[in-house]
Amino acid sequence: MSALEECVNVWSGLAFFTNKQHASLVNTLYRLHHVQDDFDNLAIQSGKNITEMHQLAKEYSNIQKETKAMNDTIKMQKFLTAIIRSDTNHNFQLDSPQEIDMLVWRLKSIGGIKFDEQRLRDSIHNSDKKSLSSIYKTMSGEIEMT
Repeated sequence: MSALEECVNVWSGLAFFTNKQHASLVNTLYRLHHVQDDFDNLAIQSGKNITEMHQLAKEYSNIQKETKAMNDTIKMQKFLTAIIRSDTNHNFQLDSPQEIDMLVWRLKSIGGIKFDEQRLRDSIHNSDKKSLSSIYKTMSGEIEMT
């Protein structure tokens, strides 16, 4: 075999090897392109999901705040109702020990509020004004919503 024939054979072998490598490289690039597309789509979907989750969390937080405000309003309404219903002689004052006992009993039966019973009794007993509105004003600052 002449040197020329050897060069042609080597050249042919290199060309075949190069073509084979080129085909493999093209195939790899094609798959890589699809993987990149899949990652891009996943990133877009994840971005949407994260944004949606953030919006839902915000909305949930707002709903919780509104619910707490409504519950506090209901508790204050029950508190006021307890004061009014405890006025058994309907003179718009809590001026007897029985009425004060009735108020304490009613307040204890309301779920979700805390108060200091002795402080309540003392503030009503020591107050010159025993009207329902003055008791409400005095005690509304003393009631703790839970």
